[in-house]
Amino acid sequence: PKFTTKPSLRQDGKSIVFNCQLEGSPKPEIAWFRGDTALEIGSHFVASITDVKANTYDVKLEVKQASADDSGTYRAEATNKHGKTAANINLNLQGMVGAPSFIQKPAIKQADGGKKVIFECKIKADPKPFLTWFRDDIQLSDGGRYKYVEKEESAGQYYVALELSDPQGVDAATYKLNARNEHGESNANLKLNFDAKPTGGSAPKFTAKPVIRQVPNGVVFEVRLTADPAPSVAWSKGDAAISDGGRFTMTTQTDGLSWTLLLQISGVTTEDGGSYKVNAKNKHGESNANINLNLEAIQMPKFVGAPSISQQGSLTIMLVTVESASEPKATWMKGSSQVSSSGRISMSMKKVTTSQFGFSCEIKDAAAEDGGTYKCIVKNEGGEAVANI
Repeated sequence: PKFTTKPSLRQDGKSIVFNCQLEGSPKPEIAWFRGDTALEIGSHFVASITDVKANTYDVKLEVKQASADDSGTYRAEATNKHGKTAANINLNLQGMVGAPSFIQKPAIKQADGGKKVIFECKIKADPKPFLTWFRDDIQLSDGGRYKYVEKEESAGQYYVALELSDPQGVDAATYKLNARNEHGESNANLKLNFDAKPTGGSAPKFTAKPVIRQVPNGVVFEVRLTADPAPSVAWSKGDAAISDGGRFTMTTQTDGLSWTLLLQISGVTTEDGGSYKVNAKNKHGESNANINLNLEAIQMPKFVGAPSISQQGSLTIMLVTVESASEPKATWMKGSSQVSSSGRISMSMKKVTTSQFGFSCEIKDAAAEDGGTYKCIVKNEGGEAVANI
């Protein structure tokens, strides 16, 4: 057996969850220990091992109603006839007191005479949590008919809401809020029902030409469409169906009745060139979009090495280097907002060689509010490449 990921831990409400991935054939047996003492699996310690793919497993231990007494060094031992391996992880509950937790039961209410539905709850967390809303496991973006709301009511306590404008029967679904920070995460589910069943609807209809984007070590196909109800989606290359997993990652994003379908291919080689098709289907009909991946023709920017962050005196410097046949343009984003030059923030481009360019974003005297996920979008006439920092 071999652990393929380092053990991680997160807080889910009052529970602590350890998680890691394991490879082995035949399927290994798992034993959990705290220190040198074997854990008694039952109502307090709940263990599982789940098949992910051939000879690969997801290993999990959940500590229910965790308290300070559960602190210590935990060890997962995996054994089969070929040998044994172990992975350790330290649990210090004193360091996780700031993980998000819900202090008010999530609720749904109407506003503006029924023109708006609000999902709301209250959260305790330190530092401020990062929020993600889902509709039937599909991530919702902040914008359009959906609006994220977050207000700090007192130190470490937040009012959190998702506002849905112009609710329709098709919006009936299970909504989930994921709140996480560096100490852990918590989830809350809310089910939205309507007395009247939705009527009408429409077959999938593509609203823009497919786009090919480069990302580090891969490419992403993006297509946009409208459909009511949600479409089922199938990707193929030539006559061969593509399955989600391995080098292929399929994602569906929604904003009301608008859908964005993404297929990411990692570790692209010349063998990935060819004709791809995406099929979107619901009870009203179906539509297809074709995308041709010509690797020799694509001259979009390509990242050279990984993005870097460095400190030079009072300056925090984020840097990406790209290869491009022509001089590209770059846009820096923090979350969903574009970064603009100011007294403290400056952005620049430096030509490294005839075909390599360096883009930097410098922040002077960086403070806590500057923390977050940054993104550098580099474009030329062949397409765009995106790096997350």
